Amino acid sequence: MSKQGNSKFVVAKFGGTSVRDSLAIKNCVEIVKNLPEVKVVVVSATSQTTNHLEAVADCIRMNQKEDALAAYKKIVERHSSICEELSGDSLLLGFIDELENLLNSD
Repeated sequence: MSKQGNSKFVVAKFGGTSVRDSLAIKNCVEIVKNLPEVKVVVVSATSQTTNHLEAVADCIRMNQKEDALAAYKKIVERHSSICEELSGDSLLLGFIDELENLLNSD
């Protein structure tokens, strides 16, 4: 029989205002770096993203394609800005292009 130590296993979850912008995300990174017991990190939507996604869905349900695209563009602009501020790579832009192609297809 193996003897297991009493090791601490922590899951850190960040979302909403805790990942609202690049500065907040950098703060989350520092928290995780300073807590070696954190083994898993979960990140959910940035602040207001869920509201914008709901607006997109509502517009689509009401057949308001232009309004849906405008709400979608708010999400894209915000995440592109955060990614750029964090020196993110172009992978995000590839996902955005793919989503735009899906949204623009009839």
